[in-house]
Amino acid sequence: MDVFVDDHRVDFSPGDRETLESAVRRLQRESCPRDHVVVGVRCDGLHLTGDELSRAMDRPVGDFHSLEVATSTPSALVRGAAGEASQMLREVDEQRRRCAGLLSQGKTAEGIAALTACLGVWQQVHDAATKSIHMLDIDPASVRVGGQPLEKSLALPMDRLQTVRDALQSQDFVLLADVLEYEFDEVVAQWQALLAQIQQLARGAVTDGEGRKADSE
Repeated sequence: MDVFVDDHRVDFSPGDRETLESAVRRLQRESCPRDHVVVGVRCDGLHLTGDELSRAMDRPVGDFHSLEVATSTPSALVRGAAGEASQMLREVDEQRRRCAGLLSQGKTAEGIAALTACLGVWQQVHDAATKSIHMLDIDPASVRVGGQPLEKSLALPMDRLQTVRDALQSQDFVLLADVLEYEFDEVVAQWQALLAQIQQLARGAVTDGEGRKADSE
């Protein structure tokens, strides 16, 4: 069986009944660069993702003629995720303003449809921020954004999102339009500042002279 890690052939002998999942885990332990994690799997030249990857992981690795894995450092993954989240946040902001306008005009159904897309992106941004801090193995209490603790920097966006959900539940579309139009610029700025700080941490910087350095490549 031909086995490659980051396009380099490695000496690897899978067990007779070893599954693909077990083989990938063992490859990470035995053959991948230190502090790297597996971020991609190709079998017989096919890049596996989603459900296809899940199904393949349960199959015997011997079913395949070749196995290729791609690796990356946690810091590189975090930089990429934070950068993508920042871009998504910029792109959805026009949708947020459009949503506020539709609600103000009484076009409730269209406004809520637009808001649903926004809520999905905002949740992804929040998840990217919290998961990135965890992946970098940094004490959240040591992270500061604009001079504020991480917990406080997340409080404003979470408070505004709760206001949006409450307004939706009570069908107070006037309040909802006002919050989206006038109170979300600050939220977006807070999220962008947090994502920028996470990218800086991932590059190995230390926040306000506190905390620990993130791993650097």
